[in-house]
Amino acid sequence: RFGVRGGGAGPASPSRPGPLSPEAEVLRASHERMGRALLRLSNELYSSNAHCVLELLQNADDSEYPAGVRPCVRVLLRGGVLAFASNELGFTRANLRALCDVGASSKRKGSGAD
Repeated sequence: RFGVRGGGAGPASPSRPGPLSPEAEVLRASHERMGRALLRLSNELYSSNAHCVLELLQNADDSEYPAGVRPCVRVLLRGGVLAFASNELGFTRANLRALCDVGASSKRKGSGAD
């Protein structure tokens, strides 16, 4: 067997795997991320037809809003299209990174939404 452990391509020993190369470490992290995504999708996200709307409402509840502004959402269903809007502040870089990595939430601890 050949692998990318240690100093590069070469025979990989199952009994002594050695340190992972940077490329193999990226693949390992990607594999773990995909595993979390599949587990979450299969167990949580599609447990009912209404779950999508509940997720959107939960996301709005978790959002940050400008000081002095009353949080609100608007849900429209027209012609088979669902539109959802809120008056939240919007995404930060951390929110976007977390969105791309299932299970790596950027939600505040204690928000009750994990």
